[in-house]
Amino acid sequence: VMRDNFVMWTKVKSDGTTTTNPWWVPDCGLNNTVCTGNVSGGKATLDTEKQEYQRWLDKLTAANVNVGPQ
Repeated sequence: VMRDNFVMWTKVKSDGTTTTNPWWVPDCGLNNTVCTGNVSGGKATLDTEKQEYQRWLDKLTAANVNVGPQ
C-alpha cells in the first residue's frame, strides 16, 4: 500500500536544468497492491526541503517523540 503521500523529487542535471519524477512505481496495482491519494508537489527546492524538515520536527515535538540516542 502506498497512499496519501505528498511527494517532491527534483534532479538537477550538470547543465543546471531540472527534471521532476516523483513517481516510479511500475508494479503499483499488481497483485492487489494499492496506490491512491498520492499527490505530486512539483519541483523541490532547498527552501521546500527546509520547510518540510521543520514541519517534521514540529510533528515530533507535538507527539512528544525524541529521535536519536536517549
